Amino acid sequence: MRRPAGWCLLLTALVLGAATPAVAGDKGLTDSETFSGFQFNFNNPGARSLGMGGAFVAVADDATAVIANPAGLVILQRPELSAEVKFTRFTNTIDAFSNTPDDAFGENFRSKDFHDNVVTPSFFSFVYPSERLVVAAFIRELINYKSRFETQGVFFVDPAGSGVVRLFPVKSQLEIQALNFGLGAGLNLEKEHPLLPNIGASLEFSVGRIRSRLERFDFGGALISTETIDGTDVGIGFNIGALWHPMKDMGVGVVYRRGPRYDVHQTISVVGGDSTVFDFGFKVPDVAAAGISYRFFERLTLAFEATYIQYSQLVKNFQVPLADAVATKYRLNDALELHVGGEYIFFLKDIPFAARAGFYTNPDHKIRYTGGPHDASEAADRVLYQGGKDRYHGTVGLGVVPFPGFQLDFAGNYSKDVREFSVSTVFRF
Repeated sequence: MRRPAGWCLLLTALVLGAATPAVAGDKGLTDSETFSGFQFNFNNPGARSLGMGGAFVAVADDATAVIANPAGLVILQRPELSAEVKFTRFTNTIDAFSNTPDDAFGENFRSKDFHDNVVTPSFFSFVYPSERLVVAAFIRELINYKSRFETQGVFFVDPAGSGVVRLFPVKSQLEIQALNFGLGAGLNLEKEHPLLPNIGASLEFSVGRIRSRLERFDFGGALISTETIDGTDVGIGFNIGALWHPMKDMGVGVVYRRGPRYDVHQTISVVGGDSTVFDFGFKVPDVAAAGISYRFFERLTLAFEATYIQYSQLVKNFQVPLADAVATKYRLNDALELHVGGEYIFFLKDIPFAARAGFYTNPDHKIRYTGGPHDASEAADRVLYQGGKDRYHGTVGLGVVPFPGFQLDFAGNYSKDVREFSVSTVFRF
């Protein structure tokens, strides 16, 4: 095995390449390992929606409608306060955690799961209805994600003929938070004509904070380089929607959500060398959704929703400051999520309860490197950016109205990568 030559090649591609001057222009995510496993959670706010598998765009009949589908605000007949607290556990599977030199020839890598938790108030809104126009003010948590992991470095074969080489060990920390402040309104057009859809929109000002640190070590444990991002930016997003009731018990809803963008800077520092600053852009993907709901009888409602997420926006203008790979070879496909859920109302001693259950698909949306491998740099990218797997989520929920005007909801969401628990309240007066 000719390891020294491979080490020099990796040092050139992964460390000395950090001295490359930044290129002016619109920039997106970088090829840092830190962002290879980032996960979005586009579920609508509220435990009721979560319990129904997120299939809520055609229901949208409570205060969370200002996000799920602003057109649904017109359904509300009384002033309403709503709040939610959410617990989320993320599982980040690092595919290239470790292996042995012998494993390199078969491209075998040992993976390891890393877990991170966040608990936070995630939604608050106030809705005030009038005869035709309903207005809402809200605060919502758009993103709250944490990830911490470290690797031992993996061996792989250099296609250029340098034998077995090794990817440096890293230690990574990432926190992304985005808090949105917004106003929304719904306009009741059904009163003008029963076949007209209600319409609505909301505008959001988003404060995004990105903090990340990636430390790269040599094989003796000495620090080689550090990549850091620590910045805050303000972005703007909006939601527009329509809700149509072609039949008394049927709802048809559509919504488009434009995600904000945050522009900060990334600093790459090489031990004993210079530091270089790069532009770093983080675009929250845009979302379009359409759904249908039907109340089969007084107590049972079923709903279906298809949600199209433009994940490819994350790698638009992708930058590769640490390697000579071509940016367009990093791929992230858009995804179509399918949501289905139901709600059944029952009574215990005159107290109404709601039992809910749902299911939704979550297609792979991790970055994948599709080039090469022609040299050690491209082979390393293929190791680090292997993409992910499709996931499937099951949800359950329970709601209760212990006294008139007050509603309390609970919901759980389970998949291999995400476990979520939500508690929300609605107070009508």
